[in-house]
Amino acid sequence: MHTICHYEIPSTDFAKSKAFYEGLLGWKIQEMPEMDYMVFGEAGQGVGGGFNKVETVSNEGIQIYIEVEDIPASLAKAKELGGEVVMEK
Repeated sequence: MHTICHYEIPSTDFAKSKAFYEGLLGWKIQEMPEMDYMVFGEAGQGVGGGFNKVETVSNEGIQIYIEVEDIPASLAKAKELGGEVVMEK
C-alpha cells in the first residue's frame, strides 16, 4: 500500500505522443476514443499510465496517483503536514 498505482502524461496530440513513446520506449499504447484517453502498460509489467488530452501544455506536468487505504484520512494528514489539496476525493 501507499505505492504509485497510475500516472498520466498530458498530451495535445495523441498521434504524436503514441508514435514518440512507442518508438522511444517500446510501449504498447491503446486508444480509448470513448474517453478521449490513451493507456499504456501491461499487467505484471510495472505501473501503467495514460495520456490525458489537454488543449495546451502547462507547468502542471505529469499527474501521479498513489494508492492509500483511507483517502479522507490521507488528505487530512497531508493538510496537517503543510500540504495543499488541489482536488478533493
